[in-house]
Parts: sequence; C-alpha cells; structure tokens
Amino acid sequence: MSTNDQGYDHDYEEDEEQEFTQYNYNSRTKTYTPMGVLNLKEAIKPGYYDGFFTDEGPRIRKIETRLDGLVTFGRGVAGQIVDEIEQFWGSEQQFRKINKSIKVLYKRGILMYGPPGCGKSSMISIIMNEVVKRKGIALRFNGSNVTTEFIRMIRQVQPSTKIIVVLEDIDGFISRNGEEDILNMLDGVDTVLDNILFIATSNYVQDLSTRLLRPSRFDLKIELDYPEAAMRKKYLQELYKSTGTSKGQNLSQSVRDTEGFSFADLKELFISTCVFGRDYKKAVNGLKNALNSEEKLRALKNRRGIPITANRGDDAVRQRPRKR
Repeated sequence: MSTNDQGYDHDYEEDEEQEFTQYNYNSRTKTYTPMGVLNLKEAIKPGYYDGFFTDEGPRIRKIETRLDGLVTFGRGVAGQIVDEIEQFWGSEQQFRKINKSIKVLYKRGILMYGPPGCGKSSMISIIMNEVVKRKGIALRFNGSNVTTEFIRMIRQVQPSTKIIVVLEDIDGFISRNGEEDILNMLDGVDTVLDNILFIATSNYVQDLSTRLLRPSRFDLKIELDYPEAAMRKKYLQELYKSTGTSKGQNLSQSVRDTEGFSFADLKELFISTCVFGRDYKKAVNGLKNALNSEEKLRALKNRRGIPITANRGDDAVRQRPRKR
C-alpha cells in the first residue's frame, strides 16, 4: 500500500503499479501525460483533475479542493449526493447480476440545478473532497470528445477504478459541443461506460430538453434554490464574523431586505458595505435593481426565442421566478 501526496492511502501494490499504466507525471506542473508511447510510470491516484488536450497530447492537472471559508448547512444537498455515490459504488454486484439478463450499464447521473450564485460550485468542492477521501477519481472536462477519449484511455489501464465525471455548467457544455454529442457521451455510444457516475450542474434547467433530463442520463435531479431566511441569516452571520463587525446593520433587517438574493448577492452586499464602506440602503437597492434588470433581459430573450445557453425545447422544464 502506498500513500499519495494528499495523504490518502490507496491499495496499489508495488508490483501492480506497472500494469496500471503509461502515465508520465510532471511534479512541477502537476500534470500527467497518459498513454501514447511513454514508459510505464504510475497510476492516476485518487484526486480531482482537469482533463484537456495540448499540442503535446492529453494532460490532466490536479484541482485542489479548498473548503476554507465555505459556509455549510448541515449535511444538506452535499450529504445527500455523497450518500447517493456511496450507494451506487456499493451496488456493483446487483448491477452486474441484472446486466446478465437485461442491459443495464453500471453508471449513474446526478444533476444539480438552480439560479446562478446559489452554491452549486461550492457543493461540487465539498462533494469532490468526499470522493477523494473514498479513493475515487474525479475528472472535469469542457468537451464531450475529450471526456470520451479520457475515459477510454483510463479504462484500458485502470478498468475497475471508481470514476466521477464532473460537467459543471452543462448549459455551456451543450452550447460548445451540441446536444447530440452530450447524449452520445452520457449513453456510452463511443466508449464503454462502466463504474462511472456523472455529476452535472445547470443554471438554466428550463433550457434543457427532457431527453437530456430523463432517467438513465440523469437519474437524480436536485434543485438548489435561492436561500431561505434561515440560510441567509447564517450566511450573513459568518460573513460578518470574518470582519468582527456588521457596520451597524441589524441582522434581522438584512435578512428581510435580502429575500430573493442568491449567496453571491449576499456576498456582494457584504463586500460593498463592510469592505468598501458603502451605504447599506444604496447597496441593497442597487442589487435589487440589478436583479430586476437580469429578469427583464431573460424574459425579453425568451419572448424573442433567443436561447440563453442551450437550445430550448418545447418540453423544457419551467423554472420558478425569484421570490419577492
């Protein structure tokens, strides 16, 4: 057994490492060069990585998941998703047994959706931290072809390693790659998907077609909405605590004033008033005006049939407006 540079133990015996693959690790850039004609080096260790192509070939770079400063609200959504991942990883034998009679791929899809600024990226950081602790590999890509190619390469040399593919902002992913390519990727058309779990986020779920959202592509869908009063109160308390001052603002009043605000909006209010020392009422009103402008722009584009991020289908999911 060896230990990686994050301090997590993993079960690769010294003799087994050679068969895991052709990866060349550059400690200066923290990147691996997989496959090709390289000498056998070492397996990809548990971690969270970016996958991309360069002129010199494919690369992955480790992503450090920093949890300092993240405000958590109990186990919540992150805990629910980690439980889902653990249940999926613990159900391999059942999947294998079923697959003998009917074709059921050992894969799973989870979608977190909600308005921008409501904590989806923070949730990804928390979840990836837990995945690495459980000796999983998580990979983030910006293209379907890249994703498919990397999965194929890793599976040739690490056939049973637990893999999570992170598709942050799947709306933008679709606009860059096209929906058909994403569907093919999720269905394993160009590569065999086995022991793989997809986690995606979307800011505009109403722009996604139901054929993308259906089970077997995304089996679990979780909404992250604008924070309720109790969550806004806790978040503002944590922000104020970081500076030891609330600039004379009444916390209860701030909670009432910020209904319909995202976490990003709340952070901007804090920075404007407690860091830059701007007038509280002006800062609140300025943010509310900006939010109204965003909603008007989106409504206008929808009326004109202009897609914001992805091609909108007639069967799209409707998203609730901000509370006021």
